[in-house]
Amino acid sequence: MRLNRKNHILGKISFDTFLKKYWQKKPLLIRNAIENFQSPITEKDLFNISQNEETVSRLIEYKQGLWKMTHGPFKKSDLPKKKNAPWTILVQNINHHFSFANS
Repeated sequence: MRLNRKNHILGKISFDTFLKKYWQKKPLLIRNAIENFQSPITEKDLFNISQNEETVSRLIEYKQGLWKMTHGPFKKSDLPKKKNAPWTILVQNINHHFSFANS
């Protein structure tokens, strides 16, 4: 199968550049990599799962010039109030909660 190198999910980065600079070396965020993507898992779903004792979750936030990581489980009051603040929640093994994530 040949990929269209002009319209691939790496945006303006070539495959070669991606492999040389990023693959298994450092993270790369490509916003809107999949055009019109609608996640089947909502924010509310993730927040609910992150409150479970058996779920491995982490809150990553940027405060006062430093990145901070906190391990879950979380209470609703633990999550940042500002919607546009620099933070994210990571939930491992999402397929244990949503079987469709196995596909």
